[in-house]
Amino acid sequence: MKVLGLVLELNPAHYGHKYFIDQAKQVVNPDYTICVLSTSFCQRGLASVADKWEKAKIALKLGVDFVFELPTLNYLQSADAFCRGSIEKLVNLKITDIAFGVELDDLDKLQKIVSIMDSDAYNNDLKEHLAKGSSYASSSLKAMMRQTSDADIIDALAKPNTILAIGYLKALKNYPNINIHLVKRIDNDYNDLTLSSSLISSATAIRKAISDKEDYLDQVVDKDYQYLDENVMLDKLFTLIKYQFATHDLAYFKDILCVEEGIEVRISKFLNEAKSFNDLASLVRTKRYSLNHVSRALINIALDNKKVSEELYLRLLAFNVTKKEYLSKLSKDIKAIIFSSPVGSVSKYLEAELRASKIYDLISGLDLYKLEYNAPIKQGDENE
Repeated sequence: MKVLGLVLELNPAHYGHKYFIDQAKQVVNPDYTICVLSTSFCQRGLASVADKWEKAKIALKLGVDFVFELPTLNYLQSADAFCRGSIEKLVNLKITDIAFGVELDDLDKLQKIVSIMDSDAYNNDLKEHLAKGSSYASSSLKAMMRQTSDADIIDALAKPNTILAIGYLKALKNYPNINIHLVKRIDNDYNDLTLSSSLISSATAIRKAISDKEDYLDQVVDKDYQYLDENVMLDKLFTLIKYQFATHDLAYFKDILCVEEGIEVRISKFLNEAKSFNDLASLVRTKRYSLNHVSRALINIALDNKKVSEELYLRLLAFNVTKKEYLSKLSKDIKAIIFSSPVGSVSKYLEAELRASKIYDLISGLDLYKLEYNAPIKQGDENE
């Protein structure tokens, strides 16, 4: 039995995602394809322009058989924590293969990066550059350049997908029996701000087009869905952040996820000066705090996400009924953990996820919280 695992955000789902999933399935030829899917927000500190139920439906249409929820407490963290949480879920769901998108499609070189990052020499160099005031990204690049002159590796370190690829490979080190497949990104870079003349534009460019009220529908998989303006939602979160600081002292924020090294002091300092969420994130960022780190911390503050112990969380959002026998192939222990409805479930991760869904309704103007208590979305149901 071959089970292909994927990690998806689909913010929004576009033809690059279709290409990625098609390529991965073509290479692996799996019996089952499963994914873990980020929900109402995203790892880089954004509000999703499509709700999680829409994204789950699209994942099924793109060829995924089982969609499991990656909760906010898993993905609103650093890249390494995000990757570790994603891989843990996929491993427990008995994947045999995994695929992820990359700019550098050379597994040996990517694994060399991981090996170098594990070395004392690299980590000593990293600490030296950080102590001098360089950002983490800059310090990492400088430390890597002392360990290798490979131009492909040096160039790849500046790419967002490489950071995630390294995180996945770190998390997979303890699972040597899982086959790793790389799908090279084509036609655009992650940070491209303009729509491509091909049908594969970056999600960043599509989200910008949505905000700028440009014509973007040729670029997205579901053209009937009313995609949301992430900046409008982030500015509503900005109001919630101001409320949090108005009702709590600074000590309260030390227990919030991603709030560390005194970042709450800096947020408080600029809160009244800032005009928007993005403005606040830009003011707070420093060499020490990357923009993504600041954005994640801000969203966690708005959602009141506390630091909690890690737990195995396997919530089924959607599945293809023609492949439902896959669930029966899982161990009794794992089947006992899988759930769909929150009824009767006790979990800090679920508690935070439900709160995030309520707040997402608040900032998006949607009324979807009631769907949390529905049965999983089904594809291929004779009664549809």
